[in-house]
Amino acid sequence: MRTLDAGVVTALQARTLRARNLFWFTVKDRDTDAPTSLGLWNEVGTVTLNVIDAYTGSSTARTFYGAGSLIDIPDIPLTADLTVREIGITLNGIDDVVANAIRGYEPKLAPVQIYRALFNVNSWTLVAPAVPRFVGFIDTLTINTPPEGEFGSIAVKLVSQLRELTRANPDVRSDESQRARSTGDRFFEYAEEVGEWKQWWGKAKGRLYRS
Repeated sequence: MRTLDAGVVTALQARTLRARNLFWFTVKDRDTDAPTSLGLWNEVGTVTLNVIDAYTGSSTARTFYGAGSLIDIPDIPLTADLTVREIGITLNGIDDVVANAIRGYEPKLAPVQIYRALFNVNSWTLVAPAVPRFVGFIDTLTINTPPEGEFGSIAVKLVSQLRELTRANPDVRSDESQRARSTGDRFFEYAEEVGEWKQWWGKAKGRLYRS
């Protein structure tokens, strides 16, 4: 159960809240793999807002670009199970900031955080640091180039962090693998050849180990 900030509770009681979505993702330089982060939001102008980082749990200030760069984020259900969630968002394909991030860098599997920011409608100030509602990464990205005179967009499919639980472990049982974990651990020193060893067992002679 999430505990609401006192400022949020007060604003809810006064019915003076307006919600906005914040989209934060980190792409890589195609040559050096150096990370570059970008923030977008579904409002006008560029703002610096405090958010709760989903990985560290601490409040940090981040800059978000608006003016139509982030077109649409659907409703994000909050669940308490291990279901891998998938959502689709739409970005402005002709926005310079978006185009530079998507075309100039590598967005594949870019880490993503989506926050819900709550503003006081009277002062347009953030009542509390924005909280994360979705944590994951970019699964697929499609740049829709429209015919002349029509509107283009970038469709981004996101999957939640729980997708990591579906990964298979490619490691194998071998001496080399074990020593990579701990240099002096030789538990699997003879793993590759022990299956061919010949040993007597009662009256029968055969392999020490059979798969």
